[in-house]
Amino acid sequence: MSGRVTRTGIELNEMHRFPNGAVRAGSSFFWDVLGIHREMLTGIREVAATGPLHGIGIDSWAVDYGLLDRDGHLLGNPFSHRDPRTEGIAEQVAGKVGAS
Repeated sequence: MSGRVTRTGIELNEMHRFPNGAVRAGSSFFWDVLGIHREMLTGIREVAATGPLHGIGIDSWAVDYGLLDRDGHLLGNPFSHRDPRTEGIAEQVAGKVGAS
């Protein structure tokens, strides 16, 4: 998405859309970090080609994560929340802390 502040509000335009599904490796599901990175760069280039780029914002569901070392290098592919290892976890948490 690109956004521009105008005199009457905010103008939003979809610039680049790409599939973003989990990748199966063995019995686990991971995010395709390199593919996401590549597609994000493509989208940024498309927006930058339309004029000045003053900032970038990233939104996520915030349930998945990647671990970085002290130099900022990714330690391994982030698991997808669709990975089977998360099955039943919500119920376990609700059983310990309550469901409300």
